[in-house]
Amino acid sequence: MSAVATIADSLLQETATLDLKRSFDASNGEWCELLKDIVAMANSGGGRIIIGLNDDGTPSGMCSLKSRSIDPAVFVDKIHSYTGVHFAGVSTHLETHAETQVTVLVIGDATVPLVFGKAGNYQPLDGKQRNAFNQGTLYVRHGAKSEPATSDDMRDILERHLKRARESLLANLRQVVEAPTGAVISFTPVVSLAGDLSARPVRLVQDPAAAPAAMLDPNITHPHRQKELVANVNERLAGCAHVTTNDIVAIRRVHKTEEDRSLCYLPKFGSCHYSDLFVNWIVSRIENDSSFLPNVRQSYYKVKVARNATRLNSRRARRYQHANQATLLA
Repeated sequence: MSAVATIADSLLQETATLDLKRSFDASNGEWCELLKDIVAMANSGGGRIIIGLNDDGTPSGMCSLKSRSIDPAVFVDKIHSYTGVHFAGVSTHLETHAETQVTVLVIGDATVPLVFGKAGNYQPLDGKQRNAFNQGTLYVRHGAKSEPATSDDMRDILERHLKRARESLLANLRQVVEAPTGAVISFTPVVSLAGDLSARPVRLVQDPAAAPAAMLDPNITHPHRQKELVANVNERLAGCAHVTTNDIVAIRRVHKTEEDRSLCYLPKFGSCHYSDLFVNWIVSRIENDSSFLPNVRQSYYKVKVARNATRLNSRRARRYQHANQATLLA
């Protein structure tokens, strides 16, 4: 049994660092309520949100498929749209609980307190306007609830950030003090992992005096060929939709994904390779927009029609030119 499932079984209730949600349908209201809990947890030091469990920790039986394939960049964009801060401290993965897969969101500690810059208003099916959070409000966790911060909460946040900065400073000073006599202290940039949204992009150059930058092996970063890509996407969709190899070609042509190295890698000799991020990219768009595949197919059909018309006109122009040349020679 997973660690997350063990926690849910032992507590059987929500806490300041654990929030349980029955389901997530990616509607505007669901997003607002989820963002409130994410921001409150980040302001309180971090925690976990499990989608697919009831409040007592038992499986809800509700499909949380839409939440499983959300690209981490979507969380960054959503949080930024309401707070103005690019918070990249949200990661997702699957866990097994009572033979049922649930989605786990791991929330990190916000280095800067996240304050909502606009209200989270939405209109559910009953037609009544509702508000998940207010503009200009700092939310934190009070037990199992996400609520506006009090003066005590703001003091706790400040003390937590000061403690972390103090510990970091003392750790660095300790390394300098304990360095052996004659040691040379140098500073190197922090190495970020692939897919880290806070990573700084670099450009490869041939200048021998430039700082080195490691190029990752595309066989590792882009492990899927087209056949494996289709199989992975359809497995993730679990019957909600079905893609074919023609759909993959259409997506590549319409959305020009080959221009994004993080999604596609096209070697000089051989077919295109695809990353896990591209699998997430396709699945998230299909699940969040039921018209995504039909629109892509229609757009690609128009592209093919226009391309065939261009080729036909080009052949006709060449025939006309050759006929004119033959007439002149005669």
